[in-house]
Amino acid sequence: MIFIKDTSAGYNIAGLAFKGDLVVGIWGELFYSFDTGLKKHILRFSAGADYSFLKYCYVAVEYFYDSSGEKDYRKYFKLLPLNRMTLGREYLMSNFTLIRSETTNYGITALINLSDGSTVIFPFLQYEFLENTTLGVGIYNFQGKKGREFSPENSGKFITDLFLNVRF
Repeated sequence: MIFIKDTSAGYNIAGLAFKGDLVVGIWGELFYSFDTGLKKHILRFSAGADYSFLKYCYVAVEYFYDSSGEKDYRKYFKLLPLNRMTLGREYLMSNFTLIRSETTNYGITALINLSDGSTVIFPFLQYEFLENTTLGVGIYNFQGKKGREFSPENSGKFITDLFLNVRF
């Protein structure tokens, strides 16, 4: 649990996280922010589960909610100047990964904006060429009607991503 009070900025943050592992791994996070005058409140939470099976398969699903996001995609333009990661209010993410070897895995991740129905699908391949250092490649496939968050009109139908992950 965490609580932060910033008197100079006039806001407060409270948070809570949990994680558990039985047969299925579960996790959740809660973030609540409010200003000193109690006029602006933001609630964010996520909950998810993951499961490994057949020794080399991994599947995960996560739900994310952000009260500061817009329910109506026609109002997304208000949020664009705010440098946000998301525009909508509710999302569902699913992932399937096949671990090919100790150094190679590939899979597919889908992110659905439940507020507007748009999706981004991300197939990927990762290769660990040094211990704790992974090189990956993936392709983002954007799908959604005009004006939606993941509409191809915003950034194109496909974007190729080359990424490097280094863990310390």
